[in-house]
Amino acid sequence: LCGNLLITLARACRDHALERRVPPEEQAVAAAKLALSRADKALQAAKAEETIAESELKTFRASYMLDAERQRHLEAVTGWKSSARAQSEVELEEARKALRDADAARAASVFAGAKPPSWNQRWQSLVPQEVASEEIFVVKLAETGQVCCTLSEFFSAMQQGMIDRARGGYVPKHALEVAFVRHAADNLLLCSSEKGDFTHLPAPVSTSSGIMDPATSSELRAVRPHHSIVIRLEGQSFPFSVSFQSMSPRPLGFYGLGAHALTYSTPWNPVEYADVLWAREAQDSLTLMPLVAVLSALVSDPDLPIGPLAPVPASQASLSSLPGASAGLAVLQAALFNDVKMWPVMMPHQTRSRWDFALRSLK
Repeated sequence: LCGNLLITLARACRDHALERRVPPEEQAVAAAKLALSRADKALQAAKAEETIAESELKTFRASYMLDAERQRHLEAVTGWKSSARAQSEVELEEARKALRDADAARAASVFAGAKPPSWNQRWQSLVPQEVASEEIFVVKLAETGQVCCTLSEFFSAMQQGMIDRARGGYVPKHALEVAFVRHAADNLLLCSSEKGDFTHLPAPVSTSSGIMDPATSSELRAVRPHHSIVIRLEGQSFPFSVSFQSMSPRPLGFYGLGAHALTYSTPWNPVEYADVLWAREAQDSLTLMPLVAVLSALVSDPDLPIGPLAPVPASQASLSSLPGASAGLAVLQAALFNDVKMWPVMMPHQTRSRWDFALRSLK
């Protein structure tokens, strides 16, 4: 479902690239001609309807029938058709004036010379064009159910449930929970055994704290928290729990909760809830997650240039030391709360520039 946004962006960028080859003045003239043609057809149809109404009224009067209600009806219809014809004439005149203005603007642009392309038209599309040929992925809870093409639509449909009385389909309502969580980044899960007893050895990843120890004059290191967003859907038909996070060497994505060492909660390394989202915040987060996931994949791609910015080297894009893709979680948190509580967040200058260019290009 998140990939549907990437396909839509690719198609929009492709259409924009085709449209920008035609000067805006030419596009305005073509639109004005189309509007003039539609206004002329509307006027002809209005005149034909007015003629029919006047003919029916004239025929009724010539019959000398004593039906006052019928006469009032025909007179009202004739007056209505006359007003519609007058309105169509006004719209036709406005369309002619718009066409004259568009022709004048085109002539002025030809005299002044071609305008230089805007800043975001100087480089190739942000999204790879081969994505535009992919098919949209859709989900339906039942054969006659609502077609869901986005993440927000799917979770809304699951929360509302569905009853198909014609075909016997039934999906009960589900409860949704979305929260920012964190725990120590320990993807080893080491343990030792002795005489059949297993002793777990916590080995979390540490990171620089930026604080010096006055006793040793060396920098202190702290346990690096691993941040993610947990989405739980509880119900009878389709309950599941997934984590929206970055996982080496992949960018932001959805992973089954407990299916990987970084998503597995242990008694010595439990998952701590940082922010449990309210219903409105949860819906807003589901709307923003596909965009953040798509942009995170584009920005972190070591082989994809973005506008004038070269790809981020693989050494900087690596998620082994510090999750660079987790910057997308920070962007999502800032969009929801206008504040970032996560630490640490890695966003080098080159990555920050790529994020900025991508957001401005797709605005």
